[in-house]
Amino acid sequence: LFQLEMTRLAGRGEVSRYYGDAGLDTDKFIRTAGFHIAGKQMCDALKGTRTEQLLQAYVDGINFYLTAEGARPPEFMFTGQYLVYHEPNPFTILDVCITARLLFWRTTLNQWQEIERWKLFVHDKLPFD
Repeated sequence: LFQLEMTRLAGRGEVSRYYGDAGLDTDKFIRTAGFHIAGKQMCDALKGTRTEQLLQAYVDGINFYLTAEGARPPEFMFTGQYLVYHEPNPFTILDVCITARLLFWRTTLNQWQEIERWKLFVHDKLPFD
């Protein structure tokens, strides 16, 4: 739950709400990059599809846990600037879409290493590790 919430905050550019100035650069980048807009576009493209139904079931499960389980992981005690307890808001499909866009981006951060590895394989006929 903690990782879900932190990833959601990062995707929305709201890390500094809880971490103060330490999160400002991240928030500025995320907002400038437009992950929220990309997530909204993804959600719009999924309207009326089976995928939207599956995402809603996923979100319903998270929200059920939020309401049914009283205890929160101890990490939530340390998310505030002044060690104030943080209670997650209910999740939405938009949260999932924004998080997906952020994760898509994160998986491409090593693209140049992957290209170099491919060059070694193709040109030098070396096997992959």
